[in-house]
Amino acid sequence: MEVIKCAESKSNMGEQTQSGSPLLTIEEVLRAHEKLRECDRQIAALEEQKVKVSTWLEAVEKLIGRERMDAILGEDREPPVFLRTSELRGERTTWTAFLDNLVRERGGKVSYSDAKEAVRASPELGPIFERTEKSFHGALGKLESARRVVRHQGWVFTPEAYAQHRAAVERGEAVEMSGFNSSARRSPMGEAVLSFVYGHPQGVVSKEVVEHVKGIDEFRAVVERNATNVYNILTRLVLRGQLRKEGTTYFPPNRGNENSGSK
Repeated sequence: MEVIKCAESKSNMGEQTQSGSPLLTIEEVLRAHEKLRECDRQIAALEEQKVKVSTWLEAVEKLIGRERMDAILGEDREPPVFLRTSELRGERTTWTAFLDNLVRERGGKVSYSDAKEAVRASPELGPIFERTEKSFHGALGKLESARRVVRHQGWVFTPEAYAQHRAAVERGEAVEMSGFNSSARRSPMGEAVLSFVYGHPQGVVSKEVVEHVKGIDEFRAVVERNATNVYNILTRLVLRGQLRKEGTTYFPPNRGNENSGSK
């Protein structure tokens, strides 16, 4: 029986090897790999089931009305646990459906630049995108609120792909993604600030940013004690060129206030 010497008497799955000795067999490695593949198959099946359940919920809402559905779901309605099926499966191309499908077609992750190129190539969305990127960022924000995607360092992930990426980075098996001008490291709160501003290309004021960050559970206590943390992050991001400030309004870089021409 072929074996692999191991420094510990436990396999990577945290279980004692069958022999009880500090050796790992090839068979055990192959079984673990097959287990991983089975997990992937189960995830795919659950994704398919999720779409079917979403379709059913959409049909129920159309039958009983949005107000009644809100009353039934209560607090579970926010954040939404499913997207409107009309956007996922509608006859016309919608921003949310297009980007949601794009991320999954690209293996669970796509950079902002590649996503924009794909939008430009769309006969329906391309002409709109050339006039304004507002719908692009708004759709990503909506998908993130619906927990369909995670935005990180200028990339868009499926939640599953993002979890795998973070785990690989922590194990030292992958390097952090780059996309925004991210030579300087940011804190998780900084990521939340940047993601929020990028989701509002029309611009936001600092008070709106503070309220958004305060609404995130992991930051609420810190911000309620001292909101200066958020203001400091905004200042640093502006200095790094990752945000742009005009007056009291913050914008993604190289994007002006779309309404400024009318003022």
